[in-house]
Amino acid sequence: PLKCGWRLKDLESRLASGATYEISPLNDDERATVLRHRARARGFEFPDDAIRYILRREERSMHTLMSILDCLDTESLTHQRKVSIPLVKDVLSRLRD
Repeated sequence: PLKCGWRLKDLESRLASGATYEISPLNDDERATVLRHRARARGFEFPDDAIRYILRREERSMHTLMSILDCLDTESLTHQRKVSIPLVKDVLSRLRD
């Protein structure tokens, strides 16, 4: 039970009766699904091998992964290249510099 120390007698029970949500971190399969869906929403395919390559080598925070996706999208459009491991390697090497 919630122990707030507030003086309103019914406030604690009202707050405790509300919806409670637990947010847990995504696993690698869920991260891959998010990346795949986000790429499709932007109009390109993100191959599984390229996603696995990134997940093995980069930080797994969704913020980092979305930043990489942004860069891949830009590079893919700018240079008219499909997203592939060679493109991922190019982008990641530039991000590290």
